Amino acid sequence: MQRYVFAVVLVVMLALTASCGSVQKKSYVARDGIVLGITRDVDSGDPIALATVLLRRQGETFNQATKSSDRGLYQFYKLAPGRYNAMASFAGQTITVNDVVVVAGESVAVDFPFSLANPQSVTLSYGNGLDSAIFRFRPKRTTPQTARIEGTLTDNNSRGRVIGAAISLIPEKDAQNLQQTVTDEFGQFSFDEVPPGTYSLSSYYALQGRGQVELRRSGITVEAGEGVRVPLWVEVSK
Repeated sequence: MQRYVFAVVLVVMLALTASCGSVQKKSYVARDGIVLGITRDVDSGDPIALATVLLRRQGETFNQATKSSDRGLYQFYKLAPGRYNAMASFAGQTITVNDVVVVAGESVAVDFPFSLANPQSVTLSYGNGLDSAIFRFRPKRTTPQTARIEGTLTDNNSRGRVIGAAISLIPEKDAQNLQQTVTDEFGQFSFDEVPPGTYSLSSYYALQGRGQVELRRSGITVEAGEGVRVPLWVEVSK
Protein backbone atom coordinates (compact mmCIF):
# COMPACT_ATOMS: atom_id res chain seq x y z
CA MET A 1 0.00 0.00 0.00
CA GLN A 2 2.78 2.43 0.92
CA ARG A 3 4.54 1.69 -2.37
CA TYR A 4 1.32 2.41 -4.28
CA VAL A 5 0.80 5.76 -2.50
CA PHE A 6 4.42 6.74 -3.13
CA ALA A 7 4.09 5.93 -6.83
CA VAL A 8 0.91 7.99 -7.13
CA VAL A 9 2.51 10.96 -5.38
CA LEU A 10 5.57 10.71 -7.63
CA VAL A 11 3.44 10.69 -10.80
CA VAL A 12 1.48 13.73 -9.59
CA MET A 13 4.69 15.64 -8.77
CA LEU A 14 6.16 14.89 -12.20
CA ALA A 15 2.97 16.01 -13.88
CA LEU A 16 2.92 19.27 -11.93
CA THR A 17 6.58 19.88 -12.75
CA ALA A 18 6.00 19.34 -16.45
CA SER A 19 2.92 21.55 -16.35
CA CYS A 20 4.77 24.38 -14.62
CA GLY A 21 7.64 24.11 -17.09
CA SER A 22 5.31 24.36 -20.07
CA VAL A 23 3.47 27.35 -18.61
CA GLN A 24 6.74 29.19 -17.97
CA LYS A 25 7.92 28.50 -21.49
CA LYS A 26 4.72 29.75 -23.07
CA SER A 27 4.60 32.91 -20.96
CA TYR A 28 8.16 34.00 -21.81
CA VAL A 29 8.34 37.04 -24.10
CA ALA A 30 11.51 38.87 -25.14
CA ARG A 31 10.75 42.46 -24.18
CA ASP A 32 14.20 44.06 -24.47
CA GLY A 33 16.67 44.81 -27.23
CA ILE A 34 20.45 45.09 -27.53
CA VAL A 35 22.73 47.63 -29.20
CA LEU A 36 26.28 46.54 -29.94
CA GLY A 37 29.10 47.58 -32.21
CA ILE A 38 32.72 48.40 -32.88
CA THR A 39 34.80 51.53 -32.35
CA ARG A 40 37.81 51.73 -34.67
CA ASP A 41 40.17 54.09 -36.45
CA VAL A 42 39.34 53.89 -40.16
CA ASP A 43 42.79 55.17 -41.13
CA SER A 44 44.83 52.48 -39.37
CA GLY A 45 42.10 49.84 -38.99
CA ASP A 46 42.96 49.49 -35.30
CA PRO A 47 40.20 48.96 -32.73
CA ILE A 48 39.82 51.83 -30.28
CA ALA A 49 39.80 50.81 -26.64
CA LEU A 50 38.26 52.91 -23.87
CA ALA A 51 36.15 55.06 -26.16
CA THR A 52 33.17 56.48 -24.26
CA VAL A 53 29.87 55.35 -25.77
CA LEU A 54 26.56 56.96 -24.76
CA LEU A 55 23.06 55.80 -25.64
CA ARG A 56 19.85 57.79 -25.07
CA ARG A 57 16.29 56.94 -25.93
CA GLN A 58 14.63 59.75 -27.87
CA GLY A 59 12.32 61.81 -25.66
CA GLU A 60 14.30 60.97 -22.52
CA THR A 61 17.17 62.77 -20.80
CA PHE A 62 18.97 59.80 -19.23
CA ASN A 63 22.14 58.56 -20.96
CA GLN A 64 23.43 55.03 -20.59
CA ALA A 65 27.22 54.90 -20.78
CA THR A 66 29.90 52.29 -21.35
CA LYS A 67 33.51 51.96 -22.54
CA SER A 68 34.76 49.99 -25.52
CA SER A 69 36.94 46.97 -24.81
CA ASP A 70 40.51 46.37 -25.94
CA ARG A 71 38.98 44.87 -29.12
CA GLY A 72 36.96 48.05 -29.70
CA LEU A 73 33.69 46.31 -28.80
CA TYR A 74 30.78 47.62 -26.73
CA GLN A 75 27.26 46.48 -25.80
CA PHE A 76 24.08 47.82 -24.19
CA TYR A 77 21.59 45.29 -22.82
CA LYS A 78 17.97 45.38 -21.64
CA LEU A 79 16.88 48.29 -23.83
CA ALA A 80 13.22 49.22 -24.18
CA PRO A 81 12.06 49.20 -27.81
CA GLY A 82 12.10 52.58 -29.53
CA ARG A 83 14.36 55.08 -31.26
CA TYR A 84 17.71 55.99 -29.74
CA ASN A 85 20.61 58.36 -30.39
CA ALA A 86 24.13 56.99 -29.87
CA MET A 87 27.36 58.93 -29.40
CA ALA A 88 30.99 57.87 -29.04
CA SER A 89 33.94 60.05 -28.05
CA PHE A 90 37.68 59.46 -28.13
CA ALA A 91 40.79 61.67 -28.36
CA GLY A 92 38.78 64.82 -29.03
CA GLN A 93 36.56 63.37 -31.76
CA THR A 94 32.84 62.76 -31.31
CA ILE A 95 30.67 60.65 -33.60
CA THR A 96 26.89 60.78 -33.27
CA VAL A 97 24.49 58.30 -34.85
CA ASN A 98 20.82 59.30 -34.77
CA ASP A 99 17.58 57.32 -35.11
CA VAL A 100 18.84 53.90 -34.02
CA VAL A 101 15.80 51.60 -34.02
CA VAL A 102 15.72 49.06 -31.17
CA VAL A 103 13.32 46.12 -31.47
CA ALA A 104 12.31 43.72 -28.68
CA GLY A 105 14.19 40.44 -28.76
CA GLU A 106 16.76 41.59 -31.33
CA SER A 107 20.25 43.09 -31.38
CA VAL A 108 21.21 45.94 -33.69
CA ALA A 109 24.71 46.98 -34.73
CA VAL A 110 26.01 50.55 -34.57
CA ASP A 111 29.68 50.99 -35.48
CA PHE A 112 31.67 54.18 -34.90
CA PRO A 113 34.27 54.96 -37.63
CA PHE A 114 36.75 57.33 -35.97
CA SER A 115 39.34 59.19 -38.04
CA LEU A 116 42.00 60.15 -35.52
CA ALA A 117 44.08 61.86 -38.21
CA ASN A 118 41.20 64.29 -38.82
CA PRO A 119 39.38 64.56 -35.46
CA GLN A 120 36.33 66.63 -36.42
CA SER A 121 32.90 65.82 -35.05
CA VAL A 122 30.67 63.72 -37.31
CA THR A 123 26.91 63.17 -37.26
CA LEU A 124 25.45 60.17 -39.10
CA SER A 125 21.95 58.84 -39.66
CA TYR A 126 21.33 55.23 -38.76
CA GLY A 127 21.54 53.23 -41.98
CA ASN A 128 23.62 55.79 -43.87
CA GLY A 129 25.43 55.02 -47.11
CA LEU A 130 28.77 54.37 -45.41
CA ASP A 131 27.41 51.03 -44.16
CA SER A 132 28.44 49.25 -47.38
CA ALA A 133 31.59 51.24 -48.13
CA ILE A 134 34.97 49.49 -48.24
CA PHE A 135 37.55 51.15 -45.99
CA ARG A 136 41.25 50.89 -46.77
CA PHE A 137 43.87 51.23 -44.05
CA ARG A 138 47.46 50.41 -43.15
CA PRO A 139 47.43 47.65 -40.52
CA LYS A 140 50.27 47.49 -38.01
CA ARG A 141 50.15 43.70 -37.67
CA THR A 142 50.66 42.81 -41.34
CA THR A 143 54.01 42.20 -43.03
CA PRO A 144 54.99 44.50 -45.94
CA GLN A 145 54.58 41.56 -48.35
CA THR A 146 51.05 40.54 -47.33
CA ALA A 147 47.65 42.16 -46.75
CA ARG A 148 44.65 41.86 -44.42
CA ILE A 149 40.97 41.49 -45.38
CA GLU A 150 38.32 41.82 -42.69
CA GLY A 151 34.71 42.83 -42.26
CA THR A 152 31.34 42.29 -40.64
CA LEU A 153 28.24 40.30 -41.58
CA THR A 154 24.95 42.09 -40.82
CA ASP A 155 21.29 41.29 -41.41
CA ASN A 156 19.89 43.96 -43.73
CA ASN A 157 16.41 43.81 -42.16
CA SER A 158 17.00 43.61 -38.41
CA ARG A 159 20.51 45.19 -38.60
CA GLY A 160 21.69 42.54 -36.16
CA ARG A 161 25.05 40.87 -36.60
CA VAL A 162 25.08 37.33 -38.00
CA ILE A 163 27.08 34.98 -35.77
CA GLY A 164 28.64 31.69 -36.82
CA ALA A 165 28.28 32.17 -40.58
CA ALA A 166 30.90 30.60 -42.87
CA ILE A 167 33.03 33.16 -44.75
CA SER A 168 35.27 32.19 -47.69
CA LEU A 169 38.01 34.33 -49.24
CA ILE A 170 38.43 33.28 -52.88
CA PRO A 171 41.38 34.43 -55.06
CA GLU A 172 40.23 35.52 -58.51
CA LYS A 173 43.09 33.68 -60.29
CA ASP A 174 43.13 30.54 -58.14
CA ALA A 175 39.66 29.71 -56.80
CA GLN A 176 40.82 26.39 -55.35
CA ASN A 177 43.26 28.13 -53.00
CA LEU A 178 40.53 29.67 -50.84
CA GLN A 179 40.62 30.47 -47.13
CA GLN A 180 37.69 30.04 -44.73
CA THR A 181 36.66 31.33 -41.33
CA VAL A 182 33.53 31.85 -39.21
CA THR A 183 32.03 35.12 -37.92
CA ASP A 184 32.55 35.67 -34.19
CA GLU A 185 30.10 36.81 -31.51
CA PHE A 186 30.12 40.33 -32.99
CA GLY A 187 29.65 39.15 -36.57
CA GLN A 188 33.29 39.94 -37.42
CA PHE A 189 35.67 38.00 -39.62
CA SER A 190 39.29 38.50 -40.72
CA PHE A 191 41.93 36.99 -42.96
CA ASP A 192 45.56 37.79 -42.10
CA GLU A 193 48.71 37.56 -44.25
CA VAL A 194 46.78 37.49 -47.52
CA PRO A 195 48.83 37.65 -50.76
CA PRO A 196 48.17 40.84 -52.79
CA GLY A 197 45.58 40.40 -55.52
CA THR A 198 41.87 40.44 -56.33
CA TYR A 199 39.40 38.42 -54.26
CA SER A 200 35.77 37.55 -53.73
CA LEU A 201 34.15 37.18 -50.32
CA SER A 202 31.47 34.51 -50.03
CA SER A 203 29.16 34.02 -47.06
CA TYR A 204 27.01 30.95 -46.40
CA TYR A 205 24.17 31.19 -43.90
CA ALA A 206 21.04 29.17 -43.14
CA LEU A 207 17.46 30.33 -43.71
CA GLN A 208 14.55 28.34 -42.31
CA GLY A 209 12.68 26.66 -45.14
CA ARG A 210 15.27 27.74 -47.74
CA GLY A 211 18.40 25.87 -46.62
CA GLN A 212 21.83 27.34 -47.27
CA VAL A 213 22.02 30.71 -49.04
CA GLU A 214 25.17 32.29 -50.48
CA LEU A 215 26.11 35.96 -50.66
CA ARG A 216 29.14 36.93 -52.75
CA ARG A 217 30.97 40.25 -53.06
CA SER A 218 33.54 40.27 -55.86
CA GLY A 219 36.30 42.49 -57.23
CA ILE A 220 37.97 43.22 -53.88
CA THR A 221 41.55 44.31 -54.60
CA VAL A 222 44.23 44.54 -51.94
CA GLU A 223 47.88 45.58 -52.16
CA ALA A 224 50.88 44.48 -50.12
CA GLY A 225 50.94 46.11 -46.69
CA GLU A 226 47.31 47.21 -47.06
CA GLY A 227 44.16 46.31 -45.15
CA VAL A 228 40.58 46.46 -46.39
CA ARG A 229 37.41 46.30 -44.33
CA VAL A 230 34.42 44.93 -46.25
CA PRO A 231 30.88 45.08 -44.81
CA LEU A 232 28.64 42.23 -45.96
CA TRP A 233 24.83 42.56 -45.81
CA VAL A 234 22.51 39.54 -45.95
CA GLU A 235 18.75 38.92 -45.85
CA VAL A 236 18.26 36.65 -42.83
CA SER A 237 15.09 37.94 -41.19
CA LYS A 238 11.90 39.40 -42.64
